[in-house]
Amino acid sequence: MKMFKSIVSPLLLMIGTWASFAVFASPSPQLDKLSNP
Repeated sequence: MKMFKSIVSPLLLMIGTWASFAVFASPSPQLDKLSNP
């Protein structure tokens, strides 16, 4: 479990960083589509 956590934590951090970058980089219509599927 400890090993699993040590692998998942950086991965989640990376995904979160990428997601926030994608949100800031994407135009408004895409963002709206993302929040309202």
